[in-house]
Amino acid sequence: MNGFMRVVSDSQPTHIMCSTVNGVITFANQPLADHYGIALADISQKPMAGVLGPVRARSFGEIHRRVLETGQNETHLFHFEESDSVRVVTTDHVYMPADTRQPATVLTVFHDITELSRERDRSEARLNQLVAALVGVVDRRDPYSANHSARVSEVAQVIATEMGLDDKSVRTVGLSGRLMNIGKIVIPPELLTKTGQLAEEERRLLARSFVTSAELLTNVEFDGPVVETIRQIGESVDGSGPLGLQGETILITARIVAVANSFVGMVSPRAWRGAMEFATVIKMLSGQTDSKLDRRPLSALANIIDNRDGTQRWAHFRDNPAATR
Repeated sequence: MNGFMRVVSDSQPTHIMCSTVNGVITFANQPLADHYGIALADISQKPMAGVLGPVRARSFGEIHRRVLETGQNETHLFHFEESDSVRVVTTDHVYMPADTRQPATVLTVFHDITELSRERDRSEARLNQLVAALVGVVDRRDPYSANHSARVSEVAQVIATEMGLDDKSVRTVGLSGRLMNIGKIVIPPELLTKTGQLAEEERRLLARSFVTSAELLTNVEFDGPVVETIRQIGESVDGSGPLGLQGETILITARIVAVANSFVGMVSPRAWRGAMEFATVIKMLSGQTDSKLDRRPLSALANIIDNRDGTQRWAHFRDNPAATR
């Protein structure tokens, strides 16, 4: 590597190295050498295991063999255990083709995101505290709906996982389920607990609670479309919902939470009726597919109930809240 590139790489705060398919380091910058306490002149031609340690060298060796075989770059996340802490590091593994002077190698760039990860964890902890406080306010106003949001969140996450959605989507349905009812804060408690026939205006007020929840959360930053998911929970796949969205134009996260919300509401006891049987609820919800509910998350839920111990797992949903005090 020429002098200019050496100066450039040594001036970077990130650790940089090149290695061959055999795990031999052909280049390392000064920050990497300093971190591992090895003289820069002694690193070249040293095996990765002698610098990074055998465990990391084994992981990197597998990655580098793939990169050299396919020519495709890869990015990975690692948690490196140090003597007194754990570093969170992302690594970019870049294919470097062979030339007349050397064989093909892999350029690895290490990005230490430990502090960023810690701040994200702190932000998530603060968000969870806020969510718990908001949900608690709603739950206390209607004892028959206590824990409803948490249960919808749980069921929605299981459905999303069963459907093979990515982690961000699973987190999105979880948060959306927990926060979807905070709009009920503006609804009179006597309406929330009313056991008689609802007037048309009362029905509209309750139906709009999801939109109200979304409006209250508009300026809150989430890692995923939580606000829009909540806004769309009340939509119907046939387009008859309050926003007029239909089919695939409704977020899949909203369609999942809608199924979870209907399921939890029906299997749970309410002031005006007892809990319904799981099989009865699934049958009734199946009658709403292609009109109100999306068939795919409902099919996933039915499979969980029938084949993944969902009935036993969620049997406590059917408990009368008065009996558990």
